Parts: sequence; structure tokens; C-alpha cells
Amino acid sequence: MIKQRKKAKPLRKRHEIKRKQIKRRALIRKIKYITVLIVLLIIIIFAIILHSYYKELERNGGNGNQNNINGNNIGIEVGQIAPDFELTDTDGNSFTLMDYRGSIIILDFMADRCSPCHEEMDHLKEVHSNYSSKAVRIISIGVDNSESAEQLNNNVKDAHGCDWLFAAGGGMVGNKYGIEYIPTIYIIDEQGIITYKNVGLTDYSILQSEIEKLL
Repeated sequence: MIKQRKKAKPLRKRHEIKRKQIKRRALIRKIKYITVLIVLLIIIIFAIILHSYYKELERNGGNGNQNNINGNNIGIEVGQIAPDFELTDTDGNSFTLMDYRGSIIILDFMADRCSPCHEEMDHLKEVHSNYSSKAVRIISIGVDNSESAEQLNNNVKDAHGCDWLFAAGGGMVGNKYGIEYIPTIYIIDEQGIITYKNVGLTDYSILQSEIEKLL
């Protein structure tokens, strides 16, 4: 018995089917490519949002009452995490408190018009001379917004030969730290925790004693 051969499809129809298959495969590849791009875009956006969220928490301390990972509240009293802030120094460079995390920080809230603040410079100069090599950083913040960076540079920084960071226009930072009288000194450890606070003139011997506890 002779086996009947299947009737071959017309050549034109076979070409048409092949073109459809090629188009279908191209469409599938395009859909996969677009899907991968969308997923990557979502991941990037999510990462940016998450980074911004945690950066803002670090900068502002969340709602002011939220605990950080070490269980310390952000606040302005001894034992609390010092609130972050951003200022421009008297040389025109912006900085944040967080930039100095890992160092012992002395925050000096002051003003040119304040005579005891000028006296404090001598004590801070001694600290800077003896401890700057041991990662002790001094930041003097002018809380009188009417005093310019040039005024602080000329009348305080240069006049007393102070070789550390000064910033003018720090009234908002002073408010954040509850500054009512100047000078006010804060000492902050390497983890950002306030270990000492004093309102009024702080003698070098006291500053030295408090720094030595942290070294």
C-alpha cells in the first residue's frame, strides 16, 4: 500500500507564519526588556526615597521623641544625641554636625558682642592646641544673626588667633539647642552623644577633664 504524502503548505503561507513567529518573539523580548527596566526603575526610586527618609531622620531626629538604634533620644541634654544642623562657616563652606561624627566635638555658642565669649576663646585655644591632634574638634557658632561672617572673622577668630571652625548666622541652631545665655558649651562624644553642657564661662581645666574622660 502506498503511503499518501501530506500536502505541503504553500510557500507564501509558510513565510507569513514565519514572519508572525519572528514578530511574536521580538515582541516578547521587548516586553521582557521593558519589564526589567521598570523593575530596576522602581528599585532605584525606592532606594532614593529610603535613603532620603533616613537622612532626614538623622538630620532632624525624626519627630524629636523617636529613639535611635542605640536607644538614645535626640535632644539637648546630657545623655541625648545632639541634634544635627547645617550651617555655612565664615569661609563660605557648608557643613553639618554629622560631618564630624567620629570626633569629640566642642560646640561653642557665642557672639562678638559677648565679653565672656571673648574670654572663652583663650580656654578653647588651649584645648585646640593640646587636643586637635587627638580628633577633638571645636565649632564656634555665632547666634546673633546681625553679626556677619566677616565680623566674626575679624573681631573674634583672627583677633584671638583661633584656628578652628566658626559660623555666623546660627540663631536657628541656637534656638534648636535652647540657647538663652552665652557662652554655652556642649561637649559631644564620637557617637554624637552629649556628655557635658555648661552655660557661662567654662575654664580650660574643666574642658580638659571632660575631654580626658572620652579619650
